[in-house]
Amino acid sequence: MDALVAAGLAVVETAIYVQQHGIYMRYSAAWTIWSCFFAQYLAFKFYRTFLYPQYFSPLRKLPGPTDNHAFFGQTINLLRAKTPTSLYLKWMQEHPDAHCIRYLSMANKEVLVTNSLESHKDLLQTHCYSFKKPDSLRRMLREIAGDGIFMLEGERHKSQRKIIAGFFSPKRLRLLEPTLQSMAQRAVHSLERSIPAGGSKEEVILNCTEVFSNVTLDIIGAATLGVELGSIAQADGSSSTDIFTFHEAYNAIFTQGWTGRALTWANGFFPTRWIPVRANRRFIAATSWITEALTRTARDRHHAELQNIRVNDQSQDALYHDLLTYLVRDGIAGGPAKDIKKNELLGHLLQVMVAGHETSAMTLSWLVYIMATNQHIQTTLRAEISELLRETPSPTFGDINKLVYLNGIVMETLRVYSPATTIHRQAEAEMVIDGVVVPKGTAIDMVPSVVMRNPHIWGDDADEVDPTRWTRLVGDQQSPYAFEAFSNGPRICIGRSFALCEIKIILFEMIRNFWFVEVAEPFIIENPSLTLRPAGLKISRLTSSSLGFRSNKTPFLNRGSPVLSARAINTIETVFDLAPRCITSFPVSIHKEAHVISEGALDARANFQHFDSGKEFRSHSAGPQGNFFAICWPGSNVRRAKLAAEIIETLWIYDDVAETLPHGSALRGHANLRNCLIGKRDETGQDVVSELFDNFRSRITRMDSKGAPAIINALQSYLDTYDSRDALPPTLKEYIEFRILNVGFGIMETFMQWTMGICLDETQAAVSRDFYLSAGRVMALTNDLYSWAVERKESADRSWNAVPIMMKQYRMEEDDAVAILKGLVVYHEQQTRRLGLEAWENSGRSQKMTRYIEAMELMLGGNCFWSSTCPRYAPA
Repeated sequence: MDALVAAGLAVVETAIYVQQHGIYMRYSAAWTIWSCFFAQYLAFKFYRTFLYPQYFSPLRKLPGPTDNHAFFGQTINLLRAKTPTSLYLKWMQEHPDAHCIRYLSMANKEVLVTNSLESHKDLLQTHCYSFKKPDSLRRMLREIAGDGIFMLEGERHKSQRKIIAGFFSPKRLRLLEPTLQSMAQRAVHSLERSIPAGGSKEEVILNCTEVFSNVTLDIIGAATLGVELGSIAQADGSSSTDIFTFHEAYNAIFTQGWTGRALTWANGFFPTRWIPVRANRRFIAATSWITEALTRTARDRHHAELQNIRVNDQSQDALYHDLLTYLVRDGIAGGPAKDIKKNELLGHLLQVMVAGHETSAMTLSWLVYIMATNQHIQTTLRAEISELLRETPSPTFGDINKLVYLNGIVMETLRVYSPATTIHRQAEAEMVIDGVVVPKGTAIDMVPSVVMRNPHIWGDDADEVDPTRWTRLVGDQQSPYAFEAFSNGPRICIGRSFALCEIKIILFEMIRNFWFVEVAEPFIIENPSLTLRPAGLKISRLTSSSLGFRSNKTPFLNRGSPVLSARAINTIETVFDLAPRCITSFPVSIHKEAHVISEGALDARANFQHFDSGKEFRSHSAGPQGNFFAICWPGSNVRRAKLAAEIIETLWIYDDVAETLPHGSALRGHANLRNCLIGKRDETGQDVVSELFDNFRSRITRMDSKGAPAIINALQSYLDTYDSRDALPPTLKEYIEFRILNVGFGIMETFMQWTMGICLDETQAAVSRDFYLSAGRVMALTNDLYSWAVERKESADRSWNAVPIMMKQYRMEEDDAVAILKGLVVYHEQQTRRLGLEAWENSGRSQKMTRYIEAMELMLGGNCFWSSTCPRYAPA
């Protein structure tokens, strides 16, 4: 505009000058015109750049930053900022009550930042179509996203949006749910297969932006084009000399180096693609390949659908699973889509794919970041997912969408780490935005994070991630304009419901299969960037191979499985209400004659005190809700359970005595006890425990000569293992497998069978082996979870617990390690349920296997309940 005014004035002034002075030479007139033009153009620019913003603009009194460059304003500061939104947030925090904030960009051009809810409403709703995208933004985005819905304005935007919105209706979204779930599960399994058995920690690093970009691109590709992107090859005669896949092409566009990002940004103001540098060549090749591939796919689909309708006379009311087919068939049928131009159709496809994969991928990356840096959030989410899976082994999206905490963490991630950084607009006419008169041509930036992290709206903890806040929104937080991750008004993200469905399903699958432990290495947030992209974000994840358990590739069991429906409860008196600290999902009961079983434990204490009356021996199995063994074996034969309680209590008391012995002496003591069990006691060793175990062997044999060998073998195995190591295993995987033996699970399981009269044969034992080991992990980790409050105060050589191992192996804080340990207990309970059902099916659904699995679940539930209520494990 300034150039046109300057040129017009120059012509008029030259004409007047020539008329008055009689200069008729053509070169003299041209020289005069050019001189006047440049002088006046420079004067205009000087005025607009240096005088108008400072002294004459009606916006000059609005609050905003003052550390401006003389010519570039805040442009350099914005490019140097740590993130694309950090300066905007800084200005918001400095002026939280301002309706609009003013800053200067290149050449001191004024830009307003909407800062209040009302200003956002005016921009996005009230005056939505009175603003358009700036020409610079159009030039920058057109080469990436074409001429589709995002670029359209006014009535054309309204009509085209109405057509496309039909594809994203709830009815059609339900058709896409199986595709979303299938592709999310396939992505998880692909990640699992990429880790070799026994892989090192470096081999379980998740490159978030790369992985999630590929996953979401596959999903949006299927939803948009109806094909797997890998099936689209480069056509013969293509103008592109580079051969890409869709993933490689989009990677070339969205993961440019600093030079590439700078050229893309600068191209919005002046042409830069002619510059012969590698970044430009790569960018042009990638965009050309995508355009050609989509053009060819759209043309082929149009021909195929014409042929399909001619041959099959298909009804036009059929539901289609991809956007391209939806638009093509609607156009063929003479519907509204017939008015879509070819370049607009291509633009629609481009923009849905770009917006539909990049923003979702960044949201998932930040979700995983939150999980890795806030273990309590991950644990709570995992517990909620576990509860759903117990009730509904194969949940639909409708089930997943009802998860309150999962919804809260997704919404909170979008609020704190909004993937969309800035929405740029320009006023088409003078108007009023929340009381601020905005001159025509004024640029406006709408930054979602400005309202979504405003402490006057979201409280003093606005920058913190709190998923529970979405269950207690108050005041301005309930305004639709307080949450701008998808924008608002007539131009709200057309795929909002699809994106939330996609994100929740992928998060659901990732959490049920992986533990996210820590950020593996430093990363940066790209700037300049159209999205909040954490470049180089890599998260260390715990998988089945790194923890020593099998992957969960089948639905979890629920509480109503056939295994649990046939429980014999003739000796079970009641089911306790679980204590607040108890996290088990297994049933909890107590023996009707619990007092008799308790006498066995009391006999063990009396035996020791008989030999050493001056020492008080603590009770290991007593609890406020009942004896440990009465709770773990509620359906047992009471005589056998009493003897088993006496034997195990004796072992635990002996452990207290042996704690003071050197490691070598403890091993010799265990060897002597093993000899006692097989009748080869060293007569020179007349200690109390040797005599007791010699007596136990005799009593077990008299009570059940047939079952005695199994009991004696289990006790010998336990004594072989207990204290066989003088140092903690170096990895969690090794520790868990050792802890199964060390915690005494073997003797507990053997006594469980014996007291219940189950006695699996070799075939049944082999069938249930995986179930047995999984149950052992549950008992071992449950013991560690509740005993840590005590063991953390003991010396390192006596503290056998998973917590210090995780702290060392994964370099995490104690609270995070405890949170992960809690989650591992929940996870292994789920695994145990699933493996129990497998064992039950593989055994031919035998009654004996049913009883065995039910007894095991009761023992695991009882162990967790008793441990959570036991005073000796109570936190100080």
